[in-house]
Amino acid sequence: IAPRIVELSAVVRLPLGVKDRYLYPSVEATGDAHLVRLSQKYQNEMDGIAGAYMAFAAKWNTADRVAADPQGFRAAANVVLKQVFDRMRREDREFYPAVESAPATPVPRPAMA
Repeated sequence: IAPRIVELSAVVRLPLGVKDRYLYPSVEATGDAHLVRLSQKYQNEMDGIAGAYMAFAAKWNTADRVAADPQGFRAAANVVLKQVFDRMRREDREFYPAVESAPATPVPRPAMA
C-alpha cells in the first residue's frame, strides 16, 4: 500500500500544478465574473484538500507506518480519498462544463517588431 501512496502522490501533484499555473489564471483572465468566482472557489478549496492529502501521504508513505496502525490508515484513507474523489466529481459536473461553455477568449499575441 505504501508504495502506491507514493505513486498516487505524484499523480495528484501534477494536475494540481497545471491547474494552479495555467487553468485558474486562464479562466480568471476571461473577466467573466461567474467563472472568476467559480475558479477562485475551486482553487481555494483545493488548497485545503491538497494539504490534507499531502499530510496523509507523508504520514502513510512507509509500510511500517501502515502495518503499525492499519485501522488508522484505513480511517484516514477513507476521509482524505473521499474528499479528493468528491472534488473530482464536482469539477466534472460543475467547473469544467462551465469553462467549456464559456465564449472563447482570444489569447493575446506578442507584438511583432
